[in-house]
Amino acid sequence: MQLSFQQHEEKLAKELSVMYFFTGTEEFLVEESISSVLKRAKKDGFSELERFEITQQESWAEVLLALDSHSLFSEKKILIAQLSRNVFGKNVLNELLKWVETNDESTILILRGANWDYRLRRAEWYKFMVKYATVVVSESLSIQMAMKWITRMASEASIRLSRDTCEELAILTEGNLAAARQEIERLALSFMSENKTIEIDDMNRMNWSLCGAFDAINEATRGNTQRLMNQLEALKRGGIQPLMLVGAVASHLRQVHRMCRGETISTSYRREQDMNQLADRLGQRNVEDLLIECTHIDGEEKGLIRGDAWDAIESILLKIAGSQGAPLVENSVSNLRIDYSS
Repeated sequence: MQLSFQQHEEKLAKELSVMYFFTGTEEFLVEESISSVLKRAKKDGFSELERFEITQQESWAEVLLALDSHSLFSEKKILIAQLSRNVFGKNVLNELLKWVETNDESTILILRGANWDYRLRRAEWYKFMVKYATVVVSESLSIQMAMKWITRMASEASIRLSRDTCEELAILTEGNLAAARQEIERLALSFMSENKTIEIDDMNRMNWSLCGAFDAINEATRGNTQRLMNQLEALKRGGIQPLMLVGAVASHLRQVHRMCRGETISTSYRREQDMNQLADRLGQRNVEDLLIECTHIDGEEKGLIRGDAWDAIESILLKIAGSQGAPLVENSVSNLRIDYSS
């Protein structure tokens, strides 16, 4: 069957399918659709995830083998195949049909289609998918629908936007929800400590140098040390204050700490994957230590603790990226404790 994003959400609330095909022109909604299936499947006991990339006909061999193989680590597993080209030979479709007809519901196959074109609906492989899989096509949204999504994303980020601000964001991003989410995450970093409704003037007055801070944190999270150092140099030249940057870093680490404790956070699929990898790489104790180090930087700026704030921030971000930084502060403050939940 073929569903819209909204119809998919309604069906998913009732049941999972064994095979999905996701495509469309709105990348954000495509990723949201996949993410929602993964979250629902996790609740239903699907604990193993394998990823594949389909670049040519021969790439299917590995996927088909995985479909016929039982997991060594879990009774239920999910396979995600990213198609850089929509290549479905007759043999592949026959094998998929055999698998669907004999599936014991212990495996879910998620296919992420290549570039979407409405003319693909005439293709035999697409008709096959509509018949045997749940096909979800996410297409561009109107400004009004984009505003509803922006309001929802802002609420999930714990900030409030006025209606005019929502409309302005929808227009500026041309209804591109992935771009809108990125802007909302930046707004959340800027206004995280203010209990207010963000108006257009607030957004326009926002210190956009924080955008560079956001990029630096992302590079650190992904372990891109050289790009991180380039971003930090640019931030220094731009005159950003260390405390503004450390506030953004601490906010990011608090989210990672929540993930370490098994909590679910609201963010983009790509960023969630990056943060999950960071949580696994650092572990809860190291994240807590880094949060404590963030609290020291305020003391360094005020001269209460010996050290340089920029060096301290650089050291924290390098540790996030997987590199060893210099000690930040004197041992006399190493026993400080903070409330991670605030």
